[in-house]
Amino acid sequence: MTGAGLRAPLPRELVGDEGSRLVDAMVRPLTGRDEEMLADADARGFDGSMASTVTALLARCVVSLSGAGPPSTDVLRSLCVGDRAALLLHLRRATLGDRIDCVATCPDPACGERLDLTLSVAG
Repeated sequence: MTGAGLRAPLPRELVGDEGSRLVDAMVRPLTGRDEEMLADADARGFDGSMASTVTALLARCVVSLSGAGPPSTDVLRSLCVGDRAALLLHLRRATLGDRIDCVATCPDPACGERLDLTLSVAG
């Protein structure tokens, strides 16, 4: 990660103002204030939907879109679901690191076998 943030490629390009292509973003790690905002989302006047909370979080943590500076909430809302999910995943990577350790259990009651796996956000 650089001082300005971590590069987060967008799976689907968005055509921005004047035909520019938005292909990546820079995201910064969560701070304690961001975590506080998430914990108090209802008290801070969000409409209570997950989408509005995600938009508020991205508005705080997306430093730039394709080098064009901080995006407006309207631009963040216009991103497709996959791009918003990718930004959240890269925000998690910027905050907690690239590794995601997982444990899955076979749903068959006769089996119940555990599977431990590690995923990489970066690819």
